[in-house]
Amino acid sequence: MSLVRLPPRFHYIALAADPPLHDPLALRKILQDALAAAFGLARAGAHIDVLACAPDAPAILRVSAGDAQCVMAAVAAYAVPGRPRLSVLMDAPFLPALAVAGQAPVL
Repeated sequence: MSLVRLPPRFHYIALAADPPLHDPLALRKILQDALAAAFGLARAGAHIDVLACAPDAPAILRVSAGDAQCVMAAVAAYAVPGRPRLSVLMDAPFLPALAVAGQAPVL
């Protein structure tokens, strides 16, 4: 009997914001603007779930595995004066991996 590994459906990303964000909708808007600036309208519609967003902890995102690299590249490239600066702390295909690394709050 052989085991078949299924490809991961989702990818999880831990983000830091400076200044800190507490509103998931504001974070989602910044990510959508970053994707639009980097890749155009086709990628701006990527499905992003904000799982956690608190001023004292990293924001945790769930994105489809196919969009993860684009989201992280857009975050790295996006800098607009007057808007919070985002940075990727860690990413993993398995949510508990972020908690083990000390990056994620307990959900």
